[in-house]
Amino acid sequence: RIYIRIKTTLATATSALAYVVMSSVGVDFAGFWAVMVFFFYYIPTVGSIMAIVAPALLTLIQFDNLTPFLIVLLVFGSIQVVTANVIEPAIMGRSLNLSPLVVIVSLIVWGTIWGVVGMFLCVPIMVIVMIICAHFAPTRPVAIVLSSDGEIDWQTEAEAP
Repeated sequence: RIYIRIKTTLATATSALAYVVMSSVGVDFAGFWAVMVFFFYYIPTVGSIMAIVAPALLTLIQFDNLTPFLIVLLVFGSIQVVTANVIEPAIMGRSLNLSPLVVIVSLIVWGTIWGVVGMFLCVPIMVIVMIICAHFAPTRPVAIVLSSDGEIDWQTEAEAP
């Protein structure tokens, strides 16, 4: 639930910023593209590219000069890249007690193994791995390494008071 809540919040913020950028430039159908950016945010990697390129191409077609196209491409592209590659891993790591480095490495590993599906499922998979490792004494150090704060909050039944 936390994962979906974070994705939805970041998708809403990104699409709102996209709307502001596109409407300030005067792009036709800015509301439609903002809604599409919201849905594209849930598709890892390819969705970010589509969310940037599609409105930018419309801007290129709509206007006679390159300035609006470059504004949409660079400003919204920067917002999308920073949100997806910096803010999201940091928030996910803090909220789910996963190290941001673990989030990024798992994105690469699971993306290599399963492609786009693996990229979408990498954080839930790592949270499950961390929970399982935390419940067994021999694998508890692995859970500690995966955690963002070096602590685990789960206790086994034998350790519970």
